Amino acid sequence: YRAKTSIYAQCYNKVTMRKLALSYGVYVDYMEPKKSAMEFLEDALTKYSDQEKFTEDDVVLVIAGVFNRTKGANLIEIGSVKDLLESVKNK
Repeated sequence: YRAKTSIYAQCYNKVTMRKLALSYGVYVDYMEPKKSAMEFLEDALTKYSDQEKFTEDDVVLVIAGVFNRTKGANLIEIGSVKDLLESVKNK
């Protein structure tokens, strides 16, 4: 399967990075762990916006897990880059 839309992933776990990078159309970058998922999200969205990978009006899906746990996601957000950044900055 070859998706028409690219997937950009930020990971703090190098094993997960390597696994994701095996999939076609998935572009993975390493990012140091942050104090919270919100801080991680803000840094990732800002980085990709600055690199012009997407615009503030693009809709993104964010799936994040709890830091220092081995499995599972505890955060799923869908929204425009602009709305997600505003939401993160207001928390």
